[in-house]
Amino acid sequence: MKFRWKITFCMICLLSLLFGIGGSALISISFQSSLNREEQSARESYQQVLGALQMADKLNLWIDEKSAANTISQLTPQETYSAIELSSDDGTLYTKGDFTADFMDLSDKMDNGHLAVAYLKDTEGTPFLQVSSRFQIGRKTLCLNLGYDLSELYATRALQQRVYYEIFALMLLLCAIMAYGVSWLLTRPMSSLSKASREIASGNLSYRSNIRSGDEIGALSKDFDAMAQKVEDSVQNLEDAARRQEQFMGSFAHEMKTPMTSIIGYADFLRGQSLTTEEQIDAANYIFSEGKRLENLSFKLLDIFVADHRELVLKKVSPAGIVR
Repeated sequence: MKFRWKITFCMICLLSLLFGIGGSALISISFQSSLNREEQSARESYQQVLGALQMADKLNLWIDEKSAANTISQLTPQETYSAIELSSDDGTLYTKGDFTADFMDLSDKMDNGHLAVAYLKDTEGTPFLQVSSRFQIGRKTLCLNLGYDLSELYATRALQQRVYYEIFALMLLLCAIMAYGVSWLLTRPMSSLSKASREIASGNLSYRSNIRSGDEIGALSKDFDAMAQKVEDSVQNLEDAARRQEQFMGSFAHEMKTPMTSIIGYADFLRGQSLTTEEQIDAANYIFSEGKRLENLSFKLLDIFVADHRELVLKKVSPAGIVR
């Protein structure tokens, strides 16, 4: 996987993590806050209904249990709740609404305000809030259950989640495009460095990356170009040394050829001809002089060899004397 794709993938994962946690937490907090407000509103509505029933008892509107339905329908408008159930130990006195069949006995969950609250679902899966309490009417203990429909609240959360998922998908797409663009800009100098290394490896030692930036990649490019320049200089020095060595070997071979030709020629002349004493002496002198010449060449080679293995001692000399 290319480095730019790694950067893109990491940025997408980071955005997904942060945006996912943040968005989910925001929706959850908003939904919980709405539930708390709905519960508080349900408690207040329940207290109003309960107060109306207690007021009916004080006004002697409770003739018998059969008149409870009429009293409740007159004093408690249904707009404040979705379902209502009034019961006693002898049975149900009044019921109305969609959630009454799904009400639960919350007697053991009464709080300090003598109210019990539960979040439930009916047989069709519709969420609702049940608020219950027990109170005295005359000598009887009655139980009042009110149900509040929460389907709209859950539908709002579902809508928020759907919109969040759509925005999340759009954000991921935009992040992927922008992350790839940014990673491409960041890794483009590295492509130039890679091309420079391939050019140098192929033998083009004069190629340079020439990346001018103030970041770490720019510093790396500068060091790479400096290294390439050193390599080019070293190769040039090696080529110059090889050329000088070739020239030296050619000159040395030429210098060796002349005295060797003379020595071989005069030696063959002495061996194959009848010469006078004077001619023999001249031939021997030529052989001796050319031999000394070869000896001097060998001494010079030895001096060059020794000079490469020891430190040279520099001395002041007169250029005019050298010229003369």
